[in-house]
Amino acid sequence: MCPRQHGEQPSRLISVGSGQCGGCEAVEVGARVQAQEADYFGETPANTLACPIMDTIQKGSCAAYHANAPESYFQTIKFWKTPLAQCDDGKSDCVPFQDWVSAWTQITG
Repeated sequence: MCPRQHGEQPSRLISVGSGQCGGCEAVEVGARVQAQEADYFGETPANTLACPIMDTIQKGSCAAYHANAPESYFQTIKFWKTPLAQCDDGKSDCVPFQDWVSAWTQITG
């Protein structure tokens, strides 16, 4: 199946070279690979086209991993930031990464 033939727009392209339908299988492969990874690792795919594929692999996984959540949900997610010696806001009270690792190791054992 070629997603472009069915009016679907890719949200993320993974290039796998040209193919029978002008390279559009790259979108399908990207969505399929992301769906498989999402279900295997229990994570949300970056490609929204992966959602229906996820549900064929494991029923309900699209909703379980919030792959079909509205943009407002994704705006609430906070990502890890590696500690830096120089603060982003100009302050000088940040901790160098190695110092942070040592302190974290002491706390967690």
